[in-house]
Amino acid sequence: MVDEFDASYENAESAIQRWANRLDMASDYVDGKSLAEALCLAICGGDLADYYVPTLKSHPGLASSVAVLKNTVQPEFSTAVTDWDKKDFFHHVFTMCRDRALFTTSSNHIGICPKDTRKGDQICVLLGCDVPVAIRSDSNGHYKIIGDSYVPGFSSNEGFLGPLPKGYREVQHYSAQSGMDYWVYLNSETGKIQVGDPRLGDELPSGWQRVTDIERQFWEEHVHDGASSTRTYLDPRLTKPELLKRGVPLEDIEFS
Repeated sequence: MVDEFDASYENAESAIQRWANRLDMASDYVDGKSLAEALCLAICGGDLADYYVPTLKSHPGLASSVAVLKNTVQPEFSTAVTDWDKKDFFHHVFTMCRDRALFTTSSNHIGICPKDTRKGDQICVLLGCDVPVAIRSDSNGHYKIIGDSYVPGFSSNEGFLGPLPKGYREVQHYSAQSGMDYWVYLNSETGKIQVGDPRLGDELPSGWQRVTDIERQFWEEHVHDGASSTRTYLDPRLTKPELLKRGVPLEDIEFS
């Protein structure tokens, strides 16, 4: 399914109702969470208050978003929500879904993609690319990129490393010193933040070393054999040779 968003704030509520009615909202998502949570994450592009540290008060939270979603689809069976929560959620959906479409995949993932995406296109994770992308094949077996996408349960390197450990989620951590947000991993059960991916452990390939901020709370770079010219934000364990060592099935594709 590829269902384009009606590009106006006034149509946000009807679009949400239409999308929810095309899904089995009583079922669980592929990652074990509720489909209601997954749909909220999808149509908000994962950009919710809970995915920032400290919590971003200008964004709707996941719990309030799920409540509005349920109230929109089945108001007679859900908890009452405030007009402010509705306005906040609908405006955020409009912002994130403008020029986008909701899609479902054969693996039962859902997400948002460029509105030009068509049925039969594929969602692909590319080495070195921060987000999944929609791609389309041609008659010669080559591909072209349609654009970036957001897929709950597939946008934090799950395609290469599998799901995050229970309780972990990838969040943006604000540094007052630099005035920037950095992607880190939050253990919601302990409140602990770590820069490195918990699925990869601490060991690096031979010759590689970490360089981090003093608190190890914001950023991490990697240097090979101490040479500053090799300094990179990319994790050396997420290269083709290292992933193949882990048994990750990779495929080479050509773009036209």
